[in-house]
Amino acid sequence: MINNKKTKGFTMAEVLVSVAIFSFLSIGLANVFVSAIKAQNKILQNQDIMEESNYALEYMGKALRMAKKDTVGGCTGTGGINYLSDSYYIVFLAYDSVDGDYKCRAFIFDEDDKTIKEYKSVDDTYAGLGSPTAMTSSKMKVNSLIFYVTGDGPGGQPKVTIMLSAEGANSSNSNIVIETTISQRELNTD
Repeated sequence: MINNKKTKGFTMAEVLVSVAIFSFLSIGLANVFVSAIKAQNKILQNQDIMEESNYALEYMGKALRMAKKDTVGGCTGTGGINYLSDSYYIVFLAYDSVDGDYKCRAFIFDEDDKTIKEYKSVDDTYAGLGSPTAMTSSKMKVNSLIFYVTGDGPGGQPKVTIMLSAEGANSSNSNIVIETTISQRELNTD
């Protein structure tokens, strides 16, 4: 007896086409997944840079707002001005809330290790500036930090503009530029 019944199943061509379609879909989904992870990593790196830059600017801004005119010139080197600045650094008399007195302070862009550093004095003189403290971490590379002072002098009310350019230490794809202007709280009345 001969069995003429056809067996049900897939042909080799159908199986190969199915496997090829499944492979293309899998590769496409994997590429989308990898792209999404790369985009998320870039967003997280940008967020880290923004947070660190904002912290540095807020910290410097608070100190600069609380500055006072250096009438003697022990900190800035010239009596009657508030800030001594040469684009990549600024020196001024800042209020020290611990001692309740004004002390010499400086913010400097270190081009060698691409960080912002702070120097604090033990008194109101430039000679008393101690060792630097890094204000930015190794996660961020500062490309430039520029201080621009206007209105400082007799009868003027000074304003300090800070321009900061930074990027992620591991990638040059994350680059930001921030600018802010600060005026001191204590009015120059003399």
